[in-house]
Amino acid sequence: MKSVFNIIFYLIIIVLFIKKIPGIYENYKSQNQFAPSVQVRYLSGEEISVPVAHQKTVVVFWATWCGPCQVELKRLNQIILDHKIKANQVLAISVQESKETVDAFLKNNKFEFLIALDESGQASEAYHVRGTPTVVFINEDSKIAWMTTGLSPSLEFRVQHFFVD
Repeated sequence: MKSVFNIIFYLIIIVLFIKKIPGIYENYKSQNQFAPSVQVRYLSGEEISVPVAHQKTVVVFWATWCGPCQVELKRLNQIILDHKIKANQVLAISVQESKETVDAFLKNNKFEFLIALDESGQASEAYHVRGTPTVVFINEDSKIAWMTTGLSPSLEFRVQHFFVD
């Protein structure tokens, strides 16, 4: 009985991995390509262009209901609190959620970095976001250096080295 369970478990893992391959490949293909130019709004209502001109930026597409997003946002916030990067180097874009929903979420979650809204989903569509969190590293020349979807075990390492180089 135990071997049947193990076979089923491994088959599930293989199927999940196979389903994830197209997204991994798409993220890989985006490297060294120019980041799509989109407009999003800060919670204050001020409009901002992404990518940010002449600045390395980590952009996180996220949602308030997404558990992995909360983990990644807290990890990024801790890197800022540890003074390893600056708060203005991270832009978290909430995908297809209202300002009221994001404001309510932020009452219980204090973040140092910039937060913007993509209520229409046009920014996430331009970046081919297939799931949240999607983290995009954009160089000062507006090219995508790295892009990943889901929890990234190497996030802290990649963030710190991205801003050192």
